[in-house]
This record gives sequence, C-alpha cells and structure tokens, in this order.
Amino acid sequence: AALGPQRSVVFMSGDGRAPVAIIGAGVAGLSCAAAIANAVERDGPVVELIDQGSRGRGGRASSSRPTTHDPPMVFDHGCQFFTAESEAFRETCAALERAGHIARWDGRFGTLDASTGEFRAKSENDAGTKGDDFFRLLAAKDVYVGVPTMRGLCDGLRELIRENAARDRPQCAVTSLKRTEADERRHENKNKNARPWVVSGVEGRALDENQPGSREQNLGAFEAVVTTDVMLTKTGTPGSCLLEGVPGISDEDARDDRQEDVSGASARAAATWRAMESSPAESLFSLMVAFGGTEEDEDPSVPFDAAVVTGSNTIQLLVRDSAKPGRADSGARNRWTVVSTAAFAAAAVADAPLSVDGAYNPQTAAYLERVTPAMVEATRDLLRSASSRARRRGVDDELTPTDMYRDPPTHARSQRWGHAFPKRGWGGAAFAWDPALRFGACGDFAAGPGVEAAWTSGAQAGAAVAKTMRGEGNG
Repeated sequence: AALGPQRSVVFMSGDGRAPVAIIGAGVAGLSCAAAIANAVERDGPVVELIDQGSRGRGGRASSSRPTTHDPPMVFDHGCQFFTAESEAFRETCAALERAGHIARWDGRFGTLDASTGEFRAKSENDAGTKGDDFFRLLAAKDVYVGVPTMRGLCDGLRELIRENAARDRPQCAVTSLKRTEADERRHENKNKNARPWVVSGVEGRALDENQPGSREQNLGAFEAVVTTDVMLTKTGTPGSCLLEGVPGISDEDARDDRQEDVSGASARAAATWRAMESSPAESLFSLMVAFGGTEEDEDPSVPFDAAVVTGSNTIQLLVRDSAKPGRADSGARNRWTVVSTAAFAAAAVADAPLSVDGAYNPQTAAYLERVTPAMVEATRDLLRSASSRARRRGVDDELTPTDMYRDPPTHARSQRWGHAFPKRGWGGAAFAWDPALRFGACGDFAAGPGVEAAWTSGAQAGAAVAKTMRGEGNG
C-alpha cells in the first residue's frame, strides 16, 4: 500500500520542476514513481517519467497493433500474462482489477508435447513443479492480463500515482546522464536551485541524423536519477546511454565490485552501472500470427488457450491472444503470440548479431525473414498436431477437422527481444540507491525475471529515494 504524504522534502527547490528523473515507464519505473510521489508532500510534480517506447508506456508490457488490417489486430507481443504472489502486489492487483485495468484470465492452460501433440491441462500435470513452466503459468493460482490490452497494466499503475505528482515525457530516448558540480555550487550558496544531474536525449525517438528531433538536447536538470532499463548500459543498441561525471565509472581496476556496492540503499553508482552493463540476459523472438478472418470463430479443435511447449527446438510457448479477457473486438478471432526457445533465438542472433562493429543491427524486414518463416511453420505444425490429437481422443464429438493451419496465415510478423528477460537478478537487494550521488536502479535485471519482481524492485527503490528526499538517513 502507498505511504501517506510525509514531511517536507529537504532537497527539492521551489522552481516547480520535478526533482527526480525516472528513465523508463514500464512496470518498475511506474512502481518506483508511485512509491516516491505518494510518500512526499510537494506542490507540483515530484517525478518525471522519461520513456523511449514508440507505443507509449509499458516497455515489454505493451502491445503491438499492426495497421495493415481493418480492424487493426492487437497482440501482446512482449509480456503475455503475469501472476501475483506477495501480499503487497496482490493488493495492487486487486486495486487495478477493481478499476478495470487488469482481469483474471481463467483460461485453459497446460503443457503441449511437441512430439505427440498431446495436451495436458494444468489441473492434471505436475509440470510446474518439474520446471516445465513459463513465468509460473502452470504453478500460480491466479493469472492476470491487462485490459483491453497488456498496456492496461501500466496505464493502471500510472493512475495509482498521486494526481499532478508525475510528469510524462514519452517517446524520448535518453542519451546521456551527467553528474555535475551543482551540489558544490549550492552548498557555497552560489545557486540554491542548482541540480547535479543533467539529462540529455533525443525527442520522438528520431535517432537518425537529420530527422526531426534527431539532435541531442538538454532534457533538464534533476536532483536524482533512477534508471529502470538495463539497455541504457548496453553499447550498440538504440537505447544506449553515457554515464558521465560519476567517480570510478571508468576505473578499469574496479571490476570486482562488492555486492553491497552494487545493490541496496547504500550502493555506489559506478558499481551499480557496471552490474547493469554485465547483467546476463537471453534473447528471444516473439511471433504475432493470425489464422482465418475476422468473422471466423476461434478454432475449437485446439484444446488450450496457452500452452508451455515441451520437446520443441523452436517454440516454448503458445498463447491465444484472442482468448484473453477484453480481446473480442481486436481483429481476427484466431490470433496467437508465440515465444521462441532461447536456443532458437541464440542461433538466430549468432547468425545476425544485435550489433555489428559496435553499431546497432536493426530489425529490418530482411533481418526478420531469417526468423518469421521458421516460427510460422513450427507454430502451424504444433497447432495441427494438437488439433488432430484432440479429435482422436474424442475430446469433443462435434470437433471437425480444420484446414485453418494448412493455409498461409492472414498475418505473421516476428519481433526480436535482444534482452528479453534476465536469466537471474544480480543477487543481494532487488534495487540500488546511492544516497550520496542520488543515483538509483531498479527492474527485473536486479530482482529477477517477471512482472511482480519488477514491481517489487521499483517499489523498494522508490522507498529508498523517498527516504533520502525526506532527509532520513544518509544523503
């Protein structure tokens, strides 16, 4: 639950600008913003949410709307669903559910054996305990989705922030975070409104030279900065960023950082940045595919809405987007989002790397042609096999054979997630906050994969920031 307003903030000037910049408006960034903004009392904005997403807030919890169809189809091409285990996150989910931003998905979940086409329902197998699971789809009691698309989750989290306490700066790519000497000037009474962090970036995500908004500009000065996107630290990506003016950031001898320097409420900014830079992650591809037209009913011969696939070299998860709550008017009735295996993605990325000679290798149509056909064929094979097996078992006497998966799909496009999710968190605390330099970090790269982990990381980071803002403890 959010903290009530506390006593006045000690390091905020009265110039009306937001004192804290949060880079990234996904689950972690919004959770962090709420924890800060709801814990302090101030007229005007407390946090500024800077996000580079072309589809608006949400990060991987956003949705794709291909415009080549009428009506446009909607796919949750990143996060497919989420679960809630902790009491704090369950309380947040209850509030979001009451407000209509998320819904429980009581779908038909289970495992699909790629070699036989046999589907085993969640209630009758132990895959969740054996490790054949995907983000607790099979192990969790409740499964949630955002409505009317997955972005509903982050839209709801944004509404939990106290009114007028946050300012949104969408479609803006941060290119530099620079620590200045503003603290010294302020302490010498030369400029009481001086702020130590200068944030630079490119508006409108127009990163190509000579495009409108492509020139780097000063986005403002801030008292504190919290980073939620690990891609800021990765060179050769469109979201990479320079960290300047931080002691030890270029010290090649400081690579063996202690855990207490990396994370927690007394971290060191340089150690945290290096931990983000070296955080391991798996690449994945998602396939957005539709079969049949808008007037056709969902194929009843496929006996599941989401299945963890075993025994496939290409596919690890099949999710029927069109079966989720609130998706009835979102295009074709038989829409699927399919997630590749890590091995398939690794092979594809090895053949066509994320960067070439230090430069970002974009997801062009030619690039994705290396991936999309293989994923489409594997998906069709799995759905045909599952449909045939269900009919043979007599799951429903009225099931009839379908040619839907023999015909070419009505829509097929893949998406590369270069750092889809971390293999693990960085250990120790689930966030980092340097109270001396007022630099923080939170996200699933710190806490481990999953929506709830990202939310928890953001909430804990925000609490640490708010504590410093209120003059409690160091900083």
